[in-house]
Amino acid sequence: MARSATRPIVGMDVWYFSAAPPTAYPQAAKVVNVATPAGSGFGIPLPGAGPVLDLVTWNAAGTAAAVTGVPFYYGTRPATNIAWCTMPRVNMPASPTSWPGNN
Repeated sequence: MARSATRPIVGMDVWYFSAAPPTAYPQAAKVVNVATPAGSGFGIPLPGAGPVLDLVTWNAAGTAAAVTGVPFYYGTRPATNIAWCTMPRVNMPASPTSWPGNN
């Protein structure tokens, strides 16, 4: 278990989005490697950007796929159209094109 949901570690579950802004609901993903541990991912980069992760994702059919070099965001949003991940929230986004909320 990570000490903080804003600093993912190997084995932690995250939400994976293939685009920013989102074009679909998040996919379940498991962190399998912390490629770049820099930053907190919480809006205040320490130093530079937030952590970069290697993930395994699962779609609704249960098919797994490896995704490498995925930046982790929490408290901020990607400024460009990139694949990204964040901590899971209590509720799903309101629609497939909604950003994750704090609810």
